[in-house]
Amino acid sequence: MRLDRTRFYHYNARYHDPRNRMMKQKTDFLKNKIFLLSSVLLSVLILASCMKVNQNNPSFTTYWREYSSADIETNDFKRLQPLIPFKIVLPKYLPKELAGYHPDFSYTKDWVIPGEISLKVYYWTTESPQSISFEEFILPGLVDFLIPSYDPYNLLIIKDTEVLEETWTETLNDENSEKQSVSLYKWITNEVYFRVYIYGYDKEEARNVIESMIK
Repeated sequence: MRLDRTRFYHYNARYHDPRNRMMKQKTDFLKNKIFLLSSVLLSVLILASCMKVNQNNPSFTTYWREYSSADIETNDFKRLQPLIPFKIVLPKYLPKELAGYHPDFSYTKDWVIPGEISLKVYYWTTESPQSISFEEFILPGLVDFLIPSYDPYNLLIIKDTEVLEETWTETLNDENSEKQSVSLYKWITNEVYFRVYIYGYDKEEARNVIESMIK
């Protein structure tokens, strides 16, 4: 807010004193800074609250951001499915921390290679670092998809489907040294490639999610 200095000069002669003027400017600066920080914090809290309510509520608000016909971000499953040339596979089982939450989707087509189709799916909550993210995609010419990148790894057979399982730990963030487990699963069904990352769950819980995705 800009000061009306003309009015200030008429009604407060102390403004002519440089020391008082400097103190006034410092006070106004601190007040504005505190107000700005408070506003940002309040906005973050409101956004987090809305996201939780929307995801838990069956009538949550949908969004649709279309950067092009082949670059879409949304949480509207019904509207997105007709655009995908394969049936979107979602887990029938979710851990209790994520149960009831609606996933977010990111869809791209012909991003790098002609004929490439990629759908990324995210299950997460602001209340927990545990999350699930995965990609279902078609990529012409892809080879060696089931070659492990990490050790240890396991080769599982789930409902006659070969599934590569890899596990490791990683640091949650730069602010502390707390670590969480990460499980990666890869498999192929009807020429569609699946790559699933499960954060913060043990193998038993992670495998329950994967088994619910494979028919």
